[in-house]
Amino acid sequence: MLAAALVLLASDLSLYWHLPIMIVLVNLVYSASRYDDLRQIASHAARGILYIVIFLGGVLLLLLGLHHVLARWM
Repeated sequence: MLAAALVLLASDLSLYWHLPIMIVLVNLVYSASRYDDLRQIASHAARGILYIVIFLGGVLLLLLGLHHVLARWM
């Protein structure tokens, strides 16, 4: 069942090709609106990107795990 979930996930990934670009751009614009120094902008944007990627990865793992558990019950 996990293999089927991964195949389904891989087929839907074509919808989200723009997600990494949007994460980077939104964090750069947000950081640039708060700071003037390029080093502060870059460090704040990198930290924001890391937080978003970790959060979205955690949500993905939670949903895949939940799908795997629920697929055994059905």
